[in-house]
Order: sequence, then C-alpha cells, then structure tokens
Amino acid sequence: MFTDRDPHERDIRPLIPGLLIAALWLVALLLWSTAAGAQQSAPVPSGAGAAMPADYEEPRTYLAPWLSRPTLVQVAIVNATDHPGLASRVSVLLTDVRRLDLERQMGMRVEVVNASSTRERLPRTVIYYREGFLRAALMIAEEMPRDQRMEPMTPEQAARVGVDVEIWLGEELP
Repeated sequence: MFTDRDPHERDIRPLIPGLLIAALWLVALLLWSTAAGAQQSAPVPSGAGAAMPADYEEPRTYLAPWLSRPTLVQVAIVNATDHPGLASRVSVLLTDVRRLDLERQMGMRVEVVNASSTRERLPRTVIYYREGFLRAALMIAEEMPRDQRMEPMTPEQAARVGVDVEIWLGEELP
C-alpha cells in the first residue's frame, strides 16, 4: 500500500496524447509556412567586387500570413480646407473619442503621427492607404462623418516611411 509517490502529485499520462497532437500541429504549421514560400536562391558569386547575375534576386523570408499581420496603423491627417484646426479635431476624434472601439474592431493600435494643413484645397475627403491596410482604412472611414473616397497610395506616398493611412480632409467635412 505504501508508495514513494506524493499523494498530491498528478499523473500526466492521460495528457500525453493531447500533447502529441499539439506538437504534430505545430510541426505541420512550421512545415507549411516554410514550404508555402520555398524558393531556390541563386548562387552568390564569391570574391570581392564580383558582379551579380542579371536575374539574381535576394532570398526572401516567408512567414505564415497570421505571423506577418501588422499590429499598428500609422495615420497622417492633412487639412485641405479653409477651416483651421480641422486636422487636429479629426485627430482627437480618432485617438480619444473612438480609439478603443476602432482598435478593437481592427485588431491594431491606431497612432496619429501627423496632423497638418496644406494650401491645396479638395472638395471631398480622400483616404489613401498603403498596400495591406485597406481594411484599416475602411474602418477609419466608417468612424468619420460624411462619405470619403478611398484610393491606394501613389508610389511617392508609399515611399514615405511611417504612414500607412493618409487622410486628406475635404471642404464637405466641416
């Protein structure tokens, strides 16, 4: 009747099948994410100053889509109206008034990185979005009053680092 086991010690043998299944799922996921983007890389020439072949591409690192999802959307707001302070009011709307609901819906943090004015005038609000941020731009548009036009960023806009969604406020907004 007497054993060396502590009576409070738990037997883990019933948990082993579940742990094995979880481990197999993890291995399958890692193999899938690696194989989904497997690409042969071109040989790298040796020697200093060696010229690269014309068709050489840098090897790419691939991740499963859910691993590469952005966690932050950076927003710039540009006032293209004759109404001073409109960009800062919209900034307060997005960061203070509706921020929690917006972040909960998007699954990303919202950060307004710039609120400025321009001499250019627009009749209607335009929201420019970086590739991969259309969903975030649509959710931001839903939180703003009136209708907006959605457009992908131009190459010049996309070349700027640090802005994922750019909102140009038009005359119809105030």
